[in-house]
Amino acid sequence: MDKEKLTEERYWDSRYKRASGKESSASGKSFKARLFDRYFSKIKNGYPSYLLFNVFCKKYFPEDQQKIIEIGSAPGKNLVNLSKIFDYIPYGVEYTESGVEANRELFKKNGLDEDNIILADFFDEKFQAEYNDQFDIVMSLGFIEHFEDPRDVVEKHINLIKPGGYLLVAIPNFRGINYLLSSYFCRHTLKAHNLEIMKKKNFISLFDSGKLEIVKSRFYGTLNFGLIYGLNKSPFKLKLMYLFLFFQKLFDIFFYTFFRKGGIDSSLFSPYQMMICQKITK
Repeated sequence: MDKEKLTEERYWDSRYKRASGKESSASGKSFKARLFDRYFSKIKNGYPSYLLFNVFCKKYFPEDQQKIIEIGSAPGKNLVNLSKIFDYIPYGVEYTESGVEANRELFKKNGLDEDNIILADFFDEKFQAEYNDQFDIVMSLGFIEHFEDPRDVVEKHINLIKPGGYLLVAIPNFRGINYLLSSYFCRHTLKAHNLEIMKKKNFISLFDSGKLEIVKSRFYGTLNFGLIYGLNKSPFKLKLMYLFLFFQKLFDIFFYTFFRKGGIDSSLFSPYQMMICQKITK
């Protein structure tokens, strides 16, 4: 069914509440944490995030000041990250008050305009009409896979892009080894995702409306155990999950050190898949 959501508002409320407590000041960090930030600050949000923003966006996006909006932007880390890499003007749209509050709080901490976070339903006709052709870059990371039929969701993204502007869409890859791990650790999260569009052919087909030119499509990242993070009632599974997450930092450091530009990417292991397109000018 058109735009049928696979998640409910309380699903996102719980995620934003957990995320809002993760920020810590530099003075409160341990020596190891400060050392990590000094030498590996670019992978603070993980190796896949580094590849997406510091490698792929750097390569394909314009470097001058651009007006960018993220669909489903809370808690705001992606926009803050991009604002540090590029001289962009960041906007976000959220349909939950808790998401908007978390996003504005993070913007305020980082000296960004918190009024640029919009409380609205992305699918609302009034929102779509008001922001039609308004942004140089439109992106969503982990958004379209929460709908039964995401083709119309992509169309709504395109509506906001200026002619000649760019679209960035990234989704998790809950197939291959990630499906096996998620089935064991957090099977309930799989129900909140459209697994069919995670097949490369199906994913690419979402962008064949004739309004876009594909710039780059690929899987990215390698072995990210952050995908299996979720609430779990089993003490054993929780301990094992936290052990995997501990080793994740070591993996990120290894991949960042030896594969700075990526390269070990596959549908079997990679945690994410991305698409960068340019809107065709009429």
